[in-house]
Amino acid sequence: MDDVPPAPLNFIQSLHKMITRIVNMQFRSDELARFLELFADVRQRIERFPGCLALSLHQNAARKEHLFTISQWESHEALEAYRSSELFKNTWGQTRQLFSESPAAWSLEELTDLSERGD
Repeated sequence: MDDVPPAPLNFIQSLHKMITRIVNMQFRSDELARFLELFADVRQRIERFPGCLALSLHQNAARKEHLFTISQWESHEALEAYRSSELFKNTWGQTRQLFSESPAAWSLEELTDLSERGD
């Protein structure tokens, strides 16, 4: 292993920094409008939560009741602080009542930044 060069410092520093959180949600069709109203009501408060860098809502083009939230957080600790907050608990408590199927979520750490390609 001695002949393997160390990773560049900026790559090492970028590991475990930013977290992208993807939440996959499927709603009962009669509850979709209710969720969209709830999201519109809480979106700015989530975006202003300490450590939140971005928040977006996406809809499956073929199945309108299938939505995803994608959020970016400064760190895992920032995401966990949000998930422990009253804002999250209240919002999630209302949201989960509207699901047609169990949600799924992933917390992702970026390993490469495609905008910094070495062409």
